[in-house]
Amino acid sequence: MNTGKMNELINIEEHIAYKDFKISDAASKLENLKLNPVLFLVNENKEFVGSITDGDIRRALIKGVKIDSSISEIVQGNPIFIKKDEINVNKIKEWRNSNFKVIPILDKKNRIVDLLNFRLEKNYLPIDCIIMAGGKGERLRPLTESIPKPLLPIDGKPIIEYIIDHFRSFGVSDFLITTNYLASKINEFTEIKKSNSLKITCFKEPEYMGTIGAISLIKKFNNGVVLISNSDLITNLNLEDFYLAFQESNSDCSILSISHKIEIPYGVMKLKSNELISITEKPTYSYETNGGIYLVKTSLLNLIPENKPFTAIEFLEKLIEQKKKITTYNHVGYWKDIGNHTDYNQAKIDLKFITRNE
Repeated sequence: MNTGKMNELINIEEHIAYKDFKISDAASKLENLKLNPVLFLVNENKEFVGSITDGDIRRALIKGVKIDSSISEIVQGNPIFIKKDEINVNKIKEWRNSNFKVIPILDKKNRIVDLLNFRLEKNYLPIDCIIMAGGKGERLRPLTESIPKPLLPIDGKPIIEYIIDHFRSFGVSDFLITTNYLASKINEFTEIKKSNSLKITCFKEPEYMGTIGAISLIKKFNNGVVLISNSDLITNLNLEDFYLAFQESNSDCSILSISHKIEIPYGVMKLKSNELISITEKPTYSYETNGGIYLVKTSLLNLIPENKPFTAIEFLEKLIEQKKKITTYNHVGYWKDIGNHTDYNQAKIDLKFITRNE
């Protein structure tokens, strides 16, 4: 679970080198990039040409190249990069495991529009994220009388910020938040939180529209897959694995599954009429429960009716009715639904422990 690093911003311009740079210019700029020491050379049209590291400079100087020579003499002309509209999540995972540090993200004209920094992000998942944040949080009153539940703090940080930062750590950068109760306060938070590399848009319900009815207010998405999450969940879900499982199974929708065990403290009898067939002493039953996070093909969101209340259960029933493929992804790590005071207090304790052990 990412609890702090996502507040650090990466400045693209700090990593840009221009064709008129000398090796000495590149060395000076790299000196200021001690945590992420790589430059990306662009031409006069701002198109990506290649990369330069301090290792390239050292090897060139050993070979006798002069420090005032053009950086074109040492640039790596066949570097790796990611096309924003052609993202291969498995390939990015390979690069991360091969200890690459920073990779440029290119648009259709080969211009650098973003950077993937593996020190801050694990991947660059091509998904939009919808966070449903319109609930009243009535079971958490009086705390929620003046603060919407998503903004309740845990160790000084709002619940919804933990959610955004965690998903952001997998490269998700487009967030769509549906609001209602105390919507202006969530708007104020998002205005502070968003940045050039983090887009957050709020959509206020005209009236309460059920658990996912407000999604019908969103008319534009940037990706073919959308992540839908409740706004009161704290989890260390591996979103990369969840996404890859969704893609590899060719699912239309995948539901985060949480195993829930129920222990019966008595002997449970199996009867036929009044006759005992068998008895099990203090059995434990295990059930797979809905974890409140979904991956869905964006094209299926048009099944959500406009201007009326609609629940996640109704949406799933529609998908089943249309014979769409719905799978589950079992999460065995940390997951806490903050629905009442007991859950909220426990989450405060849990997050202090998790932060210490990250």
